[in-house]
Amino acid sequence: MKFSIPTNWDDRLVERINKERVGEFYGKLYSDSVGGGRASFLCSPVDRKKAVRHIRIIRGAGIRFNYLLNAACLGNKEFTTSWHRQLRKLLGWLADNGVDTVTVAVPFLLDLVKSFHPEMRVSVSAFAHINTVRKALFWESRGADEITPSPTELNRDFKTLQEMRKRLSCGLKLIVNNNCLLDCPLHFYHSAISAHASRKEEPAEGFMIDYCRVQCRYLRLIDPENFLKADWIRPEDTALYERIGVHSFKIVDRVLSTEAILMISSAYFAQRHDGNLLELFPMTKDIVVFQHHKAARFLKYFFRPGLINPLKLLSLRKLIKPIDVFIDNRALDGFIERVKDRCSPGDFCRGCACCAETAEKAVRVSSRGLKEAVDSYKVFLQKISGGDLWEI
Repeated sequence: MKFSIPTNWDDRLVERINKERVGEFYGKLYSDSVGGGRASFLCSPVDRKKAVRHIRIIRGAGIRFNYLLNAACLGNKEFTTSWHRQLRKLLGWLADNGVDTVTVAVPFLLDLVKSFHPEMRVSVSAFAHINTVRKALFWESRGADEITPSPTELNRDFKTLQEMRKRLSCGLKLIVNNNCLLDCPLHFYHSAISAHASRKEEPAEGFMIDYCRVQCRYLRLIDPENFLKADWIRPEDTALYERIGVHSFKIVDRVLSTEAILMISSAYFAQRHDGNLLELFPMTKDIVVFQHHKAARFLKYFFRPGLINPLKLLSLRKLIKPIDVFIDNRALDGFIERVKDRCSPGDFCRGCACCAETAEKAVRVSSRGLKEAVDSYKVFLQKISGGDLWEI
């Protein structure tokens, strides 16, 4: 079992992690001509010089480096001369500095990479939304060396995963701690807006409102079952996936602090975590990297009076207040075994009550501040859908 580990460009991460369990590190510049799956304002503003030094440290340790070109939408710039020049320069820079793998989400980009740099391994992103064996075979036929199936649709669909492993010759990798809603209806849109918010020369210049994440958090708070109806794979449950032939797992997220990445990785390496399962998931307030977000950088992305009313955007602050949510990981022992044969993504819940019964004993949401938080999310979503944030 090997793991794909995110880098936040901190050299200490490479020094301190158990390298025997690492198959690769992955990351990207906070902004480039292709874009990726995280908005620029979330990511460390690393420059190319520091990135090259960091990649050399990783390669010096005998570990692969995977550079993310995983934008789900290229904005039709991929059909322009200027963009092609930028892409060739970027790929050349990557190849010259030890990057041996890139991750893509667009078939045309896979074709371009294989044409310009046939020696490069190409991994297919979860943002490609591969949810059937047929789709996986298409990507493999185009030259994909590895595929990450859609976690929101297949992480609990053991039958399809097993058939994929049986039919595919290329590698198969699963994201373990994404914590998205199962069969998430927001996933396509979320990947698209993130792509535009991480690419150079976009009209909004990195600005975005993460409508999808706000919706997701709201849905969890009003129905705690959604904490279990998600796409996560517990450290203890990776063994179930190994039995069907999956031996590569990806840990997210590259916006995390070094301590958080090490803590999460250690739990998955040991295949055990005692305590709150939410500690292993990104985008909970206590583990996301915000220390590098200086005031000037925050203003650069969010003080945009030409795009939105900045005074009304301040209501976002009410959504940042932490709510005490505890998911008892030990109470989830055996949970996946009980549900994996009863349901699959795309099926409406048939009323087995397994998630509801497990949530009652495993999920604890503090009532302190809960109503206020729910009301704040609801009001903010109404402001978005009603257009209030854009009124002067």
